[in-house]
Amino acid sequence: MKFITRFFLITLLISLIIQFKFKIYFFIPLIMLIILFGVFIVCISFHQAINQKTTEKSFIKEYENLIEKFK
Repeated sequence: MKFITRFFLITLLISLIIQFKFKIYFFIPLIMLIILFGVFIVCISFHQAINQKTTEKSFIKEYENLIEKFK
């Protein structure tokens, strides 16, 4: 959770720098920030899903090995 808040604050800082440097309206960097944060959340959820699948596969493999031992 710390990483997510750090990432959010860094992207907010970048959007504020863009806003003041290029005199862009506030909504454009804010929209960019929301899109970037959404992509980040999607990447985290995919990463967790992949980790869960590999954990399930290793659990099934260990279970099969245990069955083989008792045969």
